[in-house]
Amino acid sequence: MKRRQILINASNLHVGGGLQVASAFLEHIALGALQLPDDADFHFAISNAVRANLATAGIDHQMLRNVTVYDSKGWRELISSSSVLRQQYDVVFTIFGPLYSPRQGRGYITGFAQAWILVPSGAYGYFPQSILSRLKFELQWIFFRLSGDLIVETDHVRRLLCAYRKYPEQRILVAPNCIGDIFRDRKRWVIDRFKSISEPGVIRIGYLGRDYPHKNLGVLLEIDRVLNAGGRRYRFYVTLSPSEWRGRSPEFRRSIANVGEISTAECPPFYEMLDAAICPSLLECSSALPLESIYMGRPLFCSDRAFHRDALGQYANYFDPLDAISAARLIDDWFHSLDDTRRERFLTEAKIWAESWPTALDRSKLYLARILSRCSSMQWKHAS
Repeated sequence: MKRRQILINASNLHVGGGLQVASAFLEHIALGALQLPDDADFHFAISNAVRANLATAGIDHQMLRNVTVYDSKGWRELISSSSVLRQQYDVVFTIFGPLYSPRQGRGYITGFAQAWILVPSGAYGYFPQSILSRLKFELQWIFFRLSGDLIVETDHVRRLLCAYRKYPEQRILVAPNCIGDIFRDRKRWVIDRFKSISEPGVIRIGYLGRDYPHKNLGVLLEIDRVLNAGGRRYRFYVTLSPSEWRGRSPEFRRSIANVGEISTAECPPFYEMLDAAICPSLLECSSALPLESIYMGRPLFCSDRAFHRDALGQYANYFDPLDAISAARLIDDWFHSLDDTRRERFLTEAKIWAESWPTALDRSKLYLARILSRCSSMQWKHAS
């Protein structure tokens, strides 16, 4: 019987939360936490960023075997004769897409996290969108549609795909966001970067993520102005790359502190350093920041949008992301008006809720089950 050939593709992941998700899945495979079938050969295409992220967790990428370190080049993969994505596989699982490949069909599974594809033109009129950007999103959607299955992180996204893009519900798997294994293993944390950060008497509020336009980071400067004008001492911390930091205004760089990009092993100590976390996004499929910060016992302030409320319910503090004054008032009330007993009860209940979420291994098992299910359905169709 012919052995099935399966590719796990993480070659297109270079920044953002996708690195953590991919690294967790690959780590579970490398350490034998997942039972791979005996009649299949697994191949892996990973970017240099994924390789580096695995290394910070103590995982040698060669433990995966059949692994190629390859930085996928987006649209250029369509014409690249050297792309590992052009080889023949029975199933290709791209952890987060789109996958740009001329050979797509029923054997393709793709993770979906492109929120702008789910937004009708003009739905967010306050957010500038060029015709070129809308064209890019529509072209991306063509490649997502070519996948046999899509994997999303929330029911909210699943519903939007079905309602707005008319994607068949049976071809969508919800694999919920989760707390990474490293959050439960303090021995693996890398804390060196945060040892020297000390600001006595300052309330520290952090944002972990990239500076994409829809993340709405400009509002942090406005909130900072309002908070500190009242005589309190607050400081916002971000995790931006050097180019993202240079792209911010001089006033933003003077007022906001940047610790730079951080690895998966540095995420838990980053939250531990903070007094609170903030997520002012205007649009989102799913973000690890809310769940991680709640798990770490930090109050979360986030934009009052359906993608947050559906996922977080009563365990976050919501503000209008376009109103810095109301956001500042919410934050200041939490720290200076709410009594200690109510704060502690809120944080305790929120942490218990976060601990009840599926684990990263649970998510990896969902991934593997869908891969094997796709293999089985293809074999059945072939035999029939």
